[in-house]
Amino acid sequence: MADYFTPTVIQQTILDADMTPLERLLLSHIFESERDNDSWYFFSERGPSDILYVGRAELEAALDASSYAGDSSANSFVAEYLSDMKADGPLPTYIDLDLSTTSWEFIMQDIVMRSSTLSYVTAVSSFTCSRMRPDGFGGAVVLISADQIMGKSTNEILEDHRAGCPLIHVRGVATKCSNVLYVMSASRHGRVRRPARSHSRRPSRPSPAGDRMRQSRRNGPTWPDGGRRRSPHPSRQGRGRSPRPVHLRS
Repeated sequence: MADYFTPTVIQQTILDADMTPLERLLLSHIFESERDNDSWYFFSERGPSDILYVGRAELEAALDASSYAGDSSANSFVAEYLSDMKADGPLPTYIDLDLSTTSWEFIMQDIVMRSSTLSYVTAVSSFTCSRMRPDGFGGAVVLISADQIMGKSTNEILEDHRAGCPLIHVRGVATKCSNVLYVMSASRHGRVRRPARSHSRRPSRPSPAGDRMRQSRRNGPTWPDGGRRRSPHPSRQGRGRSPRPVHLRS
């Protein structure tokens, strides 16, 4: 069985004053959080949570303290959720908030709209898997401004590349580009540069003559009696041309 994860970071820290008590409560359950002076850094190692387990008293108190934000996404969602639960009977001590009908991006957008320091918020996510499955890896980025929420995943980027893959001319022949590196490395003259080849050479098979020559240089010259003699210049032994053998007359 494979487990899928979506580690996510909010790249900007959020000022404590920019969030309502309810937004801070919800975001601290959706993400993990760390205090950074007067701001909060939100992140998640496994992925943002869709089900929040929150105490009823804490949730109602945060909702009452956030009434100044009016009809915000967090206020509307929690008020409607509690109202539906009250219709079924007394509220439990702890409440499971199901965020499937909303999203944390809308909460962040309300924060950006009220903030005097933030013009946008960006969230970067990676898709990982406990097993090496082809559909288990990728990523996504989301940009949240006061006007819109934009996002794109790596799969969508690949689809854009496939849809816009141009026809290039290689030696006068129109060819569908199958390697984006070819397009990126194309010269200004319209020619396509192939990826650089490795300069490593496969070691050549030594010849018998070469073996004999190398052995002669290492061991010195062969004398008529079959023995070996040291080179008259020990510092040059094994380098350069071997000295000629001297044939002694009897």
